[in-house]
Amino acid sequence: MTSKTLRTLDSPGALDELVQQSQQRPQLLFKHSSACPLSAMAYAELQDHLEEPVGGADYWLVTVQTARPVSNSVEAQLAVRHETPQAIVVRSGKAVWTASHRAITRRSLQAALSSHT
Repeated sequence: MTSKTLRTLDSPGALDELVQQSQQRPQLLFKHSSACPLSAMAYAELQDHLEEPVGGADYWLVTVQTARPVSNSVEAQLAVRHETPQAIVVRSGKAVWTASHRAITRRSLQAALSSHT
């Protein structure tokens, strides 16, 4: 499989696009804090996962320091309490899986996407 890249979620329009695309395939959203060492570790796990992605998902990144309003919109629209780091799988317009902090691993991402394809 080829590696995937992260698209930046930096506007309400991008969040709408993510939700719309979740009707056809899973969307994985990673909320990242550039000031947090634990977030850096979770981001490294995500990068490892992206080398061999599963489930045909699209991948999105929101950095909370530079896109706080979008991060707040994610919380409101998807009804998922904000945390960083945080991974959210969106399918059919709804958050169907979430993980935060040390629960974000290459394996947990693979399992979540495999079960929500």
